[in-house]
Amino acid sequence: MAKETEMHDLLGQELAELAGADVERWVKSAARRGTERGARLGARFTKVDHFELELDLPEAPDAALRRAGEVLSEEGDLRGLGEHGGAPAAVSAVVPSGFWDMNPALVTVAVARQEQGTRVQIGAYALEGLIKQRAAQKAATRIAELLAAPTR
Repeated sequence: MAKETEMHDLLGQELAELAGADVERWVKSAARRGTERGARLGARFTKVDHFELELDLPEAPDAALRRAGEVLSEEGDLRGLGEHGGAPAAVSAVVPSGFWDMNPALVTVAVARQEQGTRVQIGAYALEGLIKQRAAQKAATRIAELLAAPTR
């Protein structure tokens, strides 16, 4: 349950920053603070949606992890959430998703060695309100498509 609370807090903070930055383009900073508070408050009443998918890549795990880091850094803001002692190698980022890319999603890409190449597990978390945006699914699918695409 603590993990879900941490996820709510992280996504609520990201949503507040995204909403506040959008409002500040139109109105001065006092409105930004109010928008950020409202977004954090609203995030408490939403649930965290989770979506996972797996992908097989031909490259070695270290190359796949490096490529995942590059893709995530291009798509969003990297986070140091995948660095645990005994856990599989992983990289995480908060990427924009949902309607007009206004709903942040936390995407984690974990890699594991296989006989032929690498198994990549992509997990995404996003806040979902009454209107379902499927932001977690969209974010995970977009990252999977970018990882499966031939290198540039």
